Amino acid sequence: MKKWLILFFVGIFLIGSITEVLAISSDMKNSYAPGETIITGLSGSIVGSISKEQVKLKRGHVIVPFDYDLQKIGNKYYLWLIAPTNQSDYTLVIENVNSIVNGVSKQVKYEKNFSTQGELVDYSIKPGVIFTSTDFAITATVHGEDEITIGADFPEARDVVISPGENLVPFSIENVEGIKIITIKFGKYSIPAYIKGKVVTSNNSLYNDSVAGNGTSFVNQSNGNITNYDNITNNTTVNFTGNVTNQNIFYRPIIRFNPHIIRSTILLSNELSTYPVEILNVGEAPAEDVFLDYNKKIFYVPPFNTTIAPNSSVQFNLTLNNFTQKEIREIIYVKISNSSDFLLLKINFTSKKEEVVTSYLKSSNESVLYYCSELSGLKCGSGEQCSGQEVSSLDGACCVGKCETVPSGGGWSWVGYIIVGIVILAVAFIFLKYRKVKPAGNPITSRVHKNDSKLP
Repeated sequence: MKKWLILFFVGIFLIGSITEVLAISSDMKNSYAPGETIITGLSGSIVGSISKEQVKLKRGHVIVPFDYDLQKIGNKYYLWLIAPTNQSDYTLVIENVNSIVNGVSKQVKYEKNFSTQGELVDYSIKPGVIFTSTDFAITATVHGEDEITIGADFPEARDVVISPGENLVPFSIENVEGIKIITIKFGKYSIPAYIKGKVVTSNNSLYNDSVAGNGTSFVNQSNGNITNYDNITNNTTVNFTGNVTNQNIFYRPIIRFNPHIIRSTILLSNELSTYPVEILNVGEAPAEDVFLDYNKKIFYVPPFNTTIAPNSSVQFNLTLNNFTQKEIREIIYVKISNSSDFLLLKINFTSKKEEVVTSYLKSSNESVLYYCSELSGLKCGSGEQCSGQEVSSLDGACCVGKCETVPSGGGWSWVGYIIVGIVILAVAFIFLKYRKVKPAGNPITSRVHKNDSKLP
């Protein structure tokens, strides 16, 4: 009897657990190619909102950084992320989701296990969800060495040629009127899109109602000139274009955090702990509108210069303003329009002064928990040198910066050439000098010959 009773309660518990898991679901697959763009929709009885900060990616127990975003279109949430390039097992986690379970409102955690298998994907894209009221661009990254031709069906059917590396592909919403919720086909990817186009008013004026009347520059459709309209007047036809056709496709900013990882153990006290942080622009164009995405309940960042010149940086102090006995694991993102990076933080608390340490301030290496790709780093080949910080990772030396070709004949190599030349000239001079001197006879041999001549 007791055995059946135990089995009954275990069954009730399992049914409740399964119900909680099924409260949220997605159409994610169990495996993806390394580097593939994952696009998935979340279904279920989701109450309230979900923020990007609730989404985590784990490899085992380690939280790993990844490129992703979350958007709500209509009544459904869509999530996109770039699959890690290392073949391994991962868990996508969405924490503290308000949901209805068995008629009761409660917070649940959604988890989805998947793996990355096979060869590196031929190309990936980002973003994987479009939510816009202006023209936009999709970044397509080709991981091979050959050009790829893919098809796109927006704003009309066309073929797009993408080259090795990153390609910025522009899309125009000029002919979109009203709100459109569509799926854009871009190569092998299907991208959910919410597009807010022009609105036709009763006085026959066309304008983008999300930006009209705020002093924004518009392109007049009649002559193509850029005009600054503080107010939209009657019978005026305007269209905000914002085409992405500038030189930043080739000369663009690239931003990086320094350090990339902060591991710290601090005392439980009322004193504020600060960590010096640097944001570098290692690209060839100014980085503008630099934006930090972080948990403002835990950290404070003072205002800093949001424009960074090429090969320059800005520094600031990251201040911890929330003291707790629990371990803090956070990821801080820095973003501009077409580049981003991340900073990993793990902060522990102690009551013993001898345990206090902040690893990166002592130049110790804490990157060995991560693959080079998870550190946004590069594996420099033979004949290349790292122009940034070189750290250790799970797959060897990792360059957090650029791998640059070592110039032949550069640096101090000319000094070596001069030294070798001097040595060669000295040897040649000595050889020629002694070659011209007639060798002296052997004195012993001369004396023997002289004595032999005196013999009878």
